[in-house]
Amino acid sequence: VDAVEEYMRQLIDVPCPSYIVTNHITCKKICPCGHCNHGSFPVNVNSPVSYGPGVEALVINLSTRQYLPYNRLSTLIRDLYGIQISEGTIANILERFGKKAASVYERIRQQIFKAEVVGSDETSAHVNGSNHWLHTYQSVEWTFIGYHPSRGAIARDTFYPHGLPNAILVTDCLAMQLSTETREHQVCLSHLLRELNAMQEDYPKQGWPTQIKALLKKAMDLKKEEYTRQQVEQIRRTFRKLLRVDQSHAPGKIEPFWKRLLKHEDKIFTFLYHDNVPSDNNGSERAIRNIKVKQKVSGQFKTSKGAQQYAENRSIIDTANKQGKNVHEVLVQIANLFPK
Repeated sequence: VDAVEEYMRQLIDVPCPSYIVTNHITCKKICPCGHCNHGSFPVNVNSPVSYGPGVEALVINLSTRQYLPYNRLSTLIRDLYGIQISEGTIANILERFGKKAASVYERIRQQIFKAEVVGSDETSAHVNGSNHWLHTYQSVEWTFIGYHPSRGAIARDTFYPHGLPNAILVTDCLAMQLSTETREHQVCLSHLLRELNAMQEDYPKQGWPTQIKALLKKAMDLKKEEYTRQQVEQIRRTFRKLLRVDQSHAPGKIEPFWKRLLKHEDKIFTFLYHDNVPSDNNGSERAIRNIKVKQKVSGQFKTSKGAQQYAENRSIIDTANKQGKNVHEVLVQIANLFPK
């Protein structure tokens, strides 16, 4: 009787990595006319020992996406591949890659400018002992991260001097963001709800924060189902009615919160009029959170150039992730480019 397959088990393993060395040798030849002709090296082979696009992409990936400091990165490559690569060489690779990636980074910035819905956020970063900022502007398919010493409008105008006139901009209540020229604005309701939760804890006898919170949650729940324009208008009427309740003598942060809602009433329920607009800014918070992880691992960026390199590389990596591309392959493609 022939044997019949019964079970199957798989063992997945990886071989010990190895590297490939390609020797490039130039020749010279004297022409019958007496002129000596010299061969030339490929453009990307410009020193006695160079590192190819695979090594370059690996360094970018480990430094930017995996948050490895230079020393640990050097040790890992040595242990895995037997390649002795110094911290100075790592810095040179990052700089060289940045020159090649400049056009890709600029394309991401332009795609954000064209996007219909953009989320934005910012976070502080220590740069050589000073407090600087990294800003993100992100859409469904693209993530742009920019570095600037300032948190304010001067930073925004550096990245987008004409604003984002094509977009509905989803942000927190930072004045710089709300003053950006856009098609419309949407304030993050998750941030407002967190503030309202704190007010309820601090002042449980104050009914107004509870009513506002309930209305915002109702609006967010409405987004999850099919709804009518009449339902949206009912929510807005109730909201305006609550805003007419004078909170000028309310305790703690209730009064300034009330005044802020009065000022930005038209930016609270924008998401209910557009299918592709979220009620929160969580996408931007995710895009900016990696900077805090990088800071926890490395402590700070030693130079402004390092912060800028990180912003550019992280923009490319996060965009590749959003578009479902293999990050390492994308980095290899860029490493194969020639700097302009």
